[in-house]
Amino acid sequence: MNDYQAHRPVLRDDCGLQIQGAWQQGQWPVVINHAKAKAKATKDPYFEALELAARSQLDSPIDRQAACQAVDKIINDKIVVKDAATADLYEWALVSNGMDCDQYPKYIGAMRVNVVKSNPKLKDVAKTSFFSCIANEDWEHAQQIAAIMDKSFTAERSFHFRNVLTTYLYANSLDDTDVKKAMFRTLALRQIEKAKSSRHQDSNSGSLPTRTIATQDEMLLWLDMTLKEKKGHELVKCLADPKYNALDALKDGFETVCSTMMNHLKSLGAWDEFYSICKAIFENGVAFLLVEEQEKKAKQEAHPKEKSLEQKAAELVAAMNRLNITSTEDLFKNKLAAESIATRTVVKDWKMWESFIMAASKQPNAKQALKEVEGFFITITDFGPRHAIYRTQLDMARLIILFETPIESGSDDSLASGARVEGLMAYIHSHYRDMSCFDNLKRFFALLSIGEAKLLLERLGTNGSQSEESQFQNIMLLTLRLRLRYFFTTSSKCYTSSSIYRGASCGICDSDSVPERCETCLKDISKACIWTWKTGFKHEALQKQIESEGVSPNTDLTIIGSVCLLKLAGVDGLWGRNANSPLLWADRKRVMQALLWMDAQHHLQPFKRQDLSVLLVKLYILIGAASHAKTLWDCLEVKNVTLNCLGPLFTDRLGTMAPGLWASSGRNGTPTSLYLHYYRSAIDRNIPNSLRLSFDNGSYASVLGNLITKTKHKQSCTLVMALVDHCRGTRSLNGEVSHETWQDKLSQHVKPGMRLYDTTDYGPFPNIEANPDRPIQDFLGVGPGLSEERAHLSLLSERFLSLVAYKETKDYKPTNAALAKDRDRSIVIPACQDVAESMNELMNGRGIQDKLTLPEVEYYSLVQGLASYIGLSLSDPKDGARDRVVEFIRSQLVSQTTRLMERRKLAHEAEASRNDVFHDLAALHANGMLRESALVTVQVTRYLERTRNPDTKSPMPSWMNIHLKTLKTASATANSSMKEYIRRLNTTVTMTGWLDRISEWAFGDLVNGTRAVSDDAGETFENSDTDMLLYKAIGQGPDLENTIGQIVDSWQDVARGWSNVKIID
Repeated sequence: MNDYQAHRPVLRDDCGLQIQGAWQQGQWPVVINHAKAKAKATKDPYFEALELAARSQLDSPIDRQAACQAVDKIINDKIVVKDAATADLYEWALVSNGMDCDQYPKYIGAMRVNVVKSNPKLKDVAKTSFFSCIANEDWEHAQQIAAIMDKSFTAERSFHFRNVLTTYLYANSLDDTDVKKAMFRTLALRQIEKAKSSRHQDSNSGSLPTRTIATQDEMLLWLDMTLKEKKGHELVKCLADPKYNALDALKDGFETVCSTMMNHLKSLGAWDEFYSICKAIFENGVAFLLVEEQEKKAKQEAHPKEKSLEQKAAELVAAMNRLNITSTEDLFKNKLAAESIATRTVVKDWKMWESFIMAASKQPNAKQALKEVEGFFITITDFGPRHAIYRTQLDMARLIILFETPIESGSDDSLASGARVEGLMAYIHSHYRDMSCFDNLKRFFALLSIGEAKLLLERLGTNGSQSEESQFQNIMLLTLRLRLRYFFTTSSKCYTSSSIYRGASCGICDSDSVPERCETCLKDISKACIWTWKTGFKHEALQKQIESEGVSPNTDLTIIGSVCLLKLAGVDGLWGRNANSPLLWADRKRVMQALLWMDAQHHLQPFKRQDLSVLLVKLYILIGAASHAKTLWDCLEVKNVTLNCLGPLFTDRLGTMAPGLWASSGRNGTPTSLYLHYYRSAIDRNIPNSLRLSFDNGSYASVLGNLITKTKHKQSCTLVMALVDHCRGTRSLNGEVSHETWQDKLSQHVKPGMRLYDTTDYGPFPNIEANPDRPIQDFLGVGPGLSEERAHLSLLSERFLSLVAYKETKDYKPTNAALAKDRDRSIVIPACQDVAESMNELMNGRGIQDKLTLPEVEYYSLVQGLASYIGLSLSDPKDGARDRVVEFIRSQLVSQTTRLMERRKLAHEAEASRNDVFHDLAALHANGMLRESALVTVQVTRYLERTRNPDTKSPMPSWMNIHLKTLKTASATANSSMKEYIRRLNTTVTMTGWLDRISEWAFGDLVNGTRAVSDDAGETFENSDTDMLLYKAIGQGPDLENTIGQIVDSWQDVARGWSNVKIID
């Protein structure tokens, strides 16, 4: 509403200065009086619309609805509005009062079409009406307006393609059962196909007709529509059509069209067609590069040609013949210049190189084809600029070719294995300085056998320890070796069954272990990482070189070593059905060691690596230090468009863990304020503005992209997360169930049952695991990531809570209370039945237990039971269904309450309480979900007490009394446990002596004096252990004290936040 108030329509010039001034200043009564007088004097409908628009801004519901009633009358009486300014006023009045996109076609869209029909030659009026329709997703009337514009302005090519695209989009917006869908789709396809066909027919005429495809954007529109309508062999035939394929697109200078067509041939698995076309493209590319180089040499050199160019004379002549040119100067003329630039760009593109190699490997004579492809790459690299990126690209291509080249039958497999290891070592020695070296090679590491893996590790260990090499090279190679060993440790390929122990044997260290979690390897890796990290800081020159090179082996060592410690702590287990937190059974010592090590490196590194920062954020959240996690997260500056994909890494479930953050009144407000502001701005203003610019610029691919973005935003699990966490966080502090959130236009975009998508980008996490099914974020989260099922369950629960908590205002006094209650039942019973059925379907869906935390499973099960009970209690079933449901609800609440308490000793000794706090803080999410369970139970009991007996003098049925007493007792017990939990949490975190206690958690007997720390301890790798190494590296000094202080401060912030939570009894 605010956006529309801020962008109120500009009034016509004949309004007069008084009305203009009052309108701009929002003096609505003044505008109304003057508009009435003008309307009476002029009989102009515009001033009647102006009066209604001003009335729509008053407080009275009658005034606010007056414009809607007037538009209703216009529709019913079939009155034609011909003035665009009048339509602007009606639209502003309705939209500023909450009219959504579903109502727009009926009230405003048809009016906009009538305005354009009445003024077909007024281009600005037509464009304004057109863009108003597309901003509100009224494709029916947008198509009609586009057709009128196309007919009225035949010389405007953009209007024709606007008409084609809008017709196609209107067809796609219709239901499959609508007969108009096929008709409009066929019309759009025929129009775009005709525009493409006429291009080839008139290609030699020198100029193209208005309704012919002439630009790359128009060709992309044809391509996009074709890709959506044709499938399988028919699509392959179209993309490889000799009349127009990717090679022909380059002749037009359409680089993007070429890449798009080739990518789709690849996705369709049409390798023969891909290889044939790609080979022709690369042949042309080499020819263009050769001619271009000759032309540059001719301009730069006055002396005779060098011998090397004389030797290339034959190749030059062949290249010129291929391009049909007689002089190298022709390369820079007209259309050929565009073809040259586009072709040279495509043949240098790495993705095209990768696809070309893949296509060559699928050929009958793959070895010969790969050899030919490598020749193309070498030639292109020789012609290109001598940048490191091209050398890296060529080396990567050679590696792929090496691994893709088939081994001939009868050849020695060991030779091939040795060649692959040598190839990897050659690449590593050339590119070990690159931060992306390990990530580039992961795909090849995954293909190695255990024997090859051990050989590669041995080679890296030997080369990384050579004294004659530089310290920088040594640390880079040793870091890579440790990352590689961790990768193999997490790979199932490196484990073989052991008949003796009936378990698994690690192929790297030969010890018996659990697959993908060899404790021997994890211990060795963590110890080696801390040793290398610690000794590296002793060399000042080495650290200066590391900083100057822009790499961070110290961060890589910290990440690998810390993740090993977390796995040794037992944090890497799957989210269990019998746990409230991943840390419930974790080794606290290893967890704290990992946290303190990562925090130390975070402060030491000259530039903040995103992957380390995100790991720290997740780990701080996991131990309950949410406010400090927020401080680190804010430094990453995740905002605007990145919120949709990166925001859940921090905000997901935060409303149940740290409600105190919703009391914030800082610059960014609450943790969900940025989300709601972004989504409102993007959906209602920014994307519509981008659509307008894209249409004006003829960028039809951008139009489609913006529409996809808008749809993704509306169907984003992140949007649902923001809405739900906003409600949970806000009501935890004010004790009130919000109804405004679900009446907001933003929440109306999310329809019940619609498809929702998880758009979370886990790219900021370090990509170090070999098993893609067990990424690092899975065991560092409070629970499973966003999912469609959880999003719908949370929405259903919130809307159910809003339904049962709704109460009429005190001023509402119905004349017949019983009748009013009956009306309420007629709305609530079907709504509750829908909630119960929908939640039952979701809770019984496949794999749902893997998408929720245990507290969430219990909470959503309880809400489902409560929704069922309301329907049963108000419809008076005769069987015992009500008793069974009440018992189920009671058992869910009791289970949640008991589980929250099970890991905490109810002792009063200070040290016992201080030790328990680690698990108390790790269980914040469970406590938050228990609060939600108790709250919704309380609201249901209150609703039933209000609704069951309209006549308060009549006694409540005995069965209802028993049921309500059972539910009240269960919720009261839950609330009592939460109060005790919060009290103990506050008491414990405000104790003194946390510096010593947390240090002792991390380093045990090294801190309390039980184990001596000598000066020479840890000076050699053999006589040291991980605890000693870490303690000597980070366990002493002011930095550790500062880190522990931040942890304790954050715990106290979280505890204070929970003290302010309203627990409703």
